[in-house]
Amino acid sequence: MKAPFLILCLLALSFQACYYDKLNELHPNNPDPCDTTLAATFDQSIVLIMKDNCVSCHSGSNPSGGILLGTYQQVADYSTNPKFLKSIRHESGASAMPPNSKIRDCEINKIDLWIQNGVPEK
Repeated sequence: MKAPFLILCLLALSFQACYYDKLNELHPNNPDPCDTTLAATFDQSIVLIMKDNCVSCHSGSNPSGGILLGTYQQVADYSTNPKFLKSIRHESGASAMPPNSKIRDCEINKIDLWIQNGVPEK
């Protein structure tokens, strides 16, 4: 009686170890914003980062904190605020955004490069 149960448990555990997660294969039409071949422009990479991490709370008629990040102009305008990068880096002096997780370092670097290059749209 114990042997079949043990085998079943071992089988269940072995399936847990077979997780396969490659962003570009799971979402072939949505490139990875960390891809270094993508330009640090809003249309090429920043919009993807914003959609994945920010737009769900910072859009619509009642955006979180009154901050809209759904369009190029909204993100470009807010990017001049020093708290923008502090927030996404989870640094002191600003509210950590997103609050329950952190944007990947490569995406934060892409946003920083985008800002340094003058926030190009295309």
